[in-house]
Amino acid sequence: MNTLRSWLEEAFLAERSPRFIRVQRFVMFWIFLSVGSMVLETVPWLSARYQGWFDLVEHAVLVIFTAEYVINVWVAPDRKGYVLGVWGIIDLLAVLPSLILLLNIGSAEFLGVMRVMRVLRILRVLKLVKVAAQRFHERETRGAARMDMQIYLIALFCSLTIWSTLVYYAERNQPGTKFTSVPEGMWWAVSALTSATYGDIYPTTVWGRMVAVCAALNGLALFGLLMNVIGEALHVSLFGVGAKAKPSAAGAAMTPPPPACACGQSLQEGWMQCPRCGTAVLAPGAGPPGGAALTAQG
Repeated sequence: MNTLRSWLEEAFLAERSPRFIRVQRFVMFWIFLSVGSMVLETVPWLSARYQGWFDLVEHAVLVIFTAEYVINVWVAPDRKGYVLGVWGIIDLLAVLPSLILLLNIGSAEFLGVMRVMRVLRILRVLKLVKVAAQRFHERETRGAARMDMQIYLIALFCSLTIWSTLVYYAERNQPGTKFTSVPEGMWWAVSALTSATYGDIYPTTVWGRMVAVCAALNGLALFGLLMNVIGEALHVSLFGVGAKAKPSAAGAAMTPPPPACACGQSLQEGWMQCPRCGTAVLAPGAGPPGGAALTAQG
């Protein structure tokens, strides 16, 4: 048992180990498969033709997610902290409604509510954000712009999936609704997140409008994140390197001040030209302060 626990601790807790990376990729695959199955199952003609496959995916996902939750509880250094924490609650909500449906516990009305509550599994896509945060240390080795774009795309995918699914379940029972499936809700979610508001499809219920407000606010946050990613990429393309983290007080005391352009703009190592006046740098990061490493301004 000690050997098994050590193996599972490395696979689920040691973020730098190859075993942890393989387990995370396996879980991510089933998260994408689960989300894709939930989305496609809401399309009427697909549900009528492939319902057996959707049920098979549902049962497989339930087994895998339940096993993952039990293992996380077992190997967690602070079990209470995990169970009552954000990720523990998300993991539990992802499997609890399906477990209740499988065991057929409660009245028909209660089981109907649990069938709708399966939408909470969509919160599993937030695990992608956790993985992105765990890999944030790779910014310097794999490229800041590349990692920032990955984080943005993950945030966009999570937002698009969550809001389109929630608005579908909020609007699907309304007479004459255009939210006939989650893919239809995705078209609306794109409009809401980008503030395009074409007006061809919109929620009419109170819950649907609350989802719309949250989606619009989320879109503003995504826009700010995108501007940061684009700004970082332009910074790298223009000046050679991205903006570096500020050094600590102890490190700043030992580090010589950066060179400065003749116009007074401080220069960072690797810059190819001054961002203020455009003067080219002859030897990036070299030369005394005051513009000695610069060519004469044209």
